[in-house]
Amino acid sequence: IGREWGYVAVESLLSGDVTGSADALVHAVPLRTTGVVESWQAKLTPMPDTVAHAVIEDAALAWGGFAPEGFLTIARPGETASRLEYMTGDVGRILRVLYAVNRQWPPTTKRLEGRADKLAVKPDRLAERIEEALTEPDPRRALRTLAEVQLETATLAPDGPNVLRARRWLPRVIDVLR
Repeated sequence: IGREWGYVAVESLLSGDVTGSADALVHAVPLRTTGVVESWQAKLTPMPDTVAHAVIEDAALAWGGFAPEGFLTIARPGETASRLEYMTGDVGRILRVLYAVNRQWPPTTKRLEGRADKLAVKPDRLAERIEEALTEPDPRRALRTLAEVQLETATLAPDGPNVLRARRWLPRVIDVLR
């Protein structure tokens, strides 16, 4: 890792620009070092509260921005691509919230089950329920399953304007999808 790149990346991450670089830096094993990687890791571990709160609020922003009945448009036959696109975005938001709640930087979604198992604070059966939602053939059931995970995730998150809005909105989404 180049020293200049590292300094810029760490400052960017600490200002709230969360990327996969954080997980890579936190878990990096330097082959040769002058101690700079360790200093970056100390700054990033755990995720600072201010960054965690900003990540959570940003991720929860999408949960409540339209009428819950809007989900019926992507539950229609022939809308598989748009439904999966929306659901994949929601999975990303769920994971960003949960990693931030646990004050960890989000890794990729690869090996989700193993990574989710290591989270201290999370909805029950997180990885299994995400998999169920993404592979469920019934569109309404798939969206409802994911909305239930979103609601549980929002319940685990600290209060903030977007999180509070999500906690009110998601039960309405679940009702519409019944």
